[in-house]
Amino acid sequence: MPNNIHQLSELKFGLIDYWRMFKARGIWLPVNYFRHAHLFDLRYKTNTHTWLPKDNFEEKPDNFEHGFMYMCSWTNEIQNSFKIVKSLLATDFDDYSFVDIGCGKGKVVIVWKQECLREGKQQAVYGIDFYQPLIAIAKKNYSKVFNEEGMFLLRDATQTEFNEFGKKIIVYLYNPFDEIILKQVMERLRDHPSIIIYNNPVHAQVIIDSGYKILYEHKGPHPNAETTILSNL
Repeated sequence: MPNNIHQLSELKFGLIDYWRMFKARGIWLPVNYFRHAHLFDLRYKTNTHTWLPKDNFEEKPDNFEHGFMYMCSWTNEIQNSFKIVKSLLATDFDDYSFVDIGCGKGKVVIVWKQECLREGKQQAVYGIDFYQPLIAIAKKNYSKVFNEEGMFLLRDATQTEFNEFGKKIIVYLYNPFDEIILKQVMERLRDHPSIIIYNNPVHAQVIIDSGYKILYEHKGPHPNAETTILSNL
């Protein structure tokens, strides 16, 4: 088990992992993992794609038992979600803040910010996570791309007042926790105008039951390639 942030950053992902992917899903999975996860880190010299199993967490924050291991969203899913949401909101897009709940190592925040800059959009972009070493890595990764630490906050989502991020928000979830925590988060988002991007949407029904409607669904051959976008507007 790693005993400091440096060791956590140095967890490796190698050929044996690609071989396991190949045996499990054939050539499609390792090829797409490389294109949409590993290649991002090679390009920017960041550390986002390496998995972090829960056994490697040094500490157990509140609600640890309800969270899942860290994995990154694929680049193409983030970029496609950006395009869909920008199209849906049209001229209102800049009125929203973006919050990645369970931001992990910061990839979604980085890619979303890149897309904002590419499109000339002025949107506040935040990441929150309940595990300090991941927040530290996220800040380092963001700094490598933008030469600043970014807005990453150590927070438990069940204790977060989302009004602090603005009146209207775009929430991103890469299946960070189970339905027990998701129900509590949805209660905190009640009556808060929001669009939710849910990558690997295991518990999407919880969001639907909270009054959200599905605006877009993308089905794929792997959980990383599936995204549902919902709204309570």
